[in-house]
Amino acid sequence: MGATHSRKTRQYLAPSETTIRRTLQRLDPDQLDTLVSDWLRSHLQDLEIAALAVDGKCARTASKINGHSLTLFASLDLQTRMVRRQLQIPAKTNEIPALKDLLADLNLRGTLVTLDALHTQKETARFLVQDKQADYLLPVKANQPKLFEKLARLAQTGALFPSGPHFEPGPRPA
Repeated sequence: MGATHSRKTRQYLAPSETTIRRTLQRLDPDQLDTLVSDWLRSHLQDLEIAALAVDGKCARTASKINGHSLTLFASLDLQTRMVRRQLQIPAKTNEIPALKDLLADLNLRGTLVTLDALHTQKETARFLVQDKQADYLLPVKANQPKLFEKLARLAQTGALFPSGPHFEPGPRPA
């Protein structure tokens, strides 16, 4: 990074702020994210992930700067509050095809994975249970009317919540 050696003190002098900024700007963000994440994970490798929250966020400021939207997709370990993996969603696509890449290198056996309603799909549930051996919590909204109605009927029978009612089905949105 351009650190110079002082002949007087025989120590290296710290690089300037601009040198550090220029160096960081030259780095590939995905490679840096992978290296930092891997380093953090190496210090937590014996700690199993109990619960993982997966969500995507659009950085609105980024689109104002260069005209392109920036959507990041991340998995957050709820115990350590550490982002286990993060990737950028390519333009003209969404989080659904990126889920397998996001979770590929994580051992999720016995982990509860929460996702938003976008991921409430058969293939996502199959991937989590069969491939990753994880449990999942997927919300069901009225945009999936058949599944929503089936779950509402089950909730009324007490089959879903033996300890008591936790769901009061209201009028379905139009």
